[in-house]
Amino acid sequence: EEIARSVESISTAARESAAGVTQVSDTARRLEGLSEDLQGRLSQFEVGRGRSASEQDPVEADAREEAPAGEPSRSNGRTGDGETRNGNVKTGTP
Repeated sequence: EEIARSVESISTAARESAAGVTQVSDTARRLEGLSEDLQGRLSQFEVGRGRSASEQDPVEADAREEAPAGEPSRSNGRTGDGETRNGNVKTGTP
């Protein structure tokens, strides 16, 4: 009788363990899908020439977006000569 209870206990533990493994496997697959989706979304952004986003110089990034002198930039409303479209002189702060 004691042996039968022990065998049943081991069987129950094995089933629960298998269910846990299945759940972890399913979660890992979902996480892999999310990771691939995130990687695809991140690949749409150009971060810079070998530097991480946290190392980017915001003033340098603004300079790349500016248009030639006198022509308004489509992205930031500034002209290449240091003025905004409304004629205000830009400061070092974006």
